[in-house]
Order: sequence, then C-alpha cells, then structure tokens
Amino acid sequence: MTTNIAIVYVMFIVLIARYISGYLWGIFASIIAVIAINFFFSEPIMELNFVKDGYPITFAGILEKGFLLKK
Repeated sequence: MTTNIAIVYVMFIVLIARYISGYLWGIFASIIAVIAINFFFSEPIMELNFVKDGYPITFAGILEKGFLLKK
C-alpha cells in the first residue's frame, strides 16, 4: 500500500515540477512528500523514522524527480 501512495506523491511532484517555474518548488514538494510518506504511511505510523532500511534511497529517488523534471 505504501508503494501505491508513494507513486501518487511522485505524480504530484511531477506535476509541480512541470508546471511551476523554478527548482525550489520541485525540491520543496519532494521534501514534503518524503516526510508525509514517512509520517503517515510507514511503520511506526504518526512518527518520523528516517533510519529505516531503504529510506535514504527513497528520499534520493523522490528528490531526484524534482531536480530532473525541471531541466
């Protein structure tokens, strides 16, 4: 289920990065999406846990989408 939600968040990042000018908004949307996925949908729910296995890869991948789509 978390994977499906993450894909929806990435879709919104793509739309923000595509239609709003500037890198700042794409990066900001990426950071907010990563925090929201972690807080609302990852175990333990309603707590931030940035040290889980694979989490840095998820953060880097979502942040990369914000950067690459503005080029």
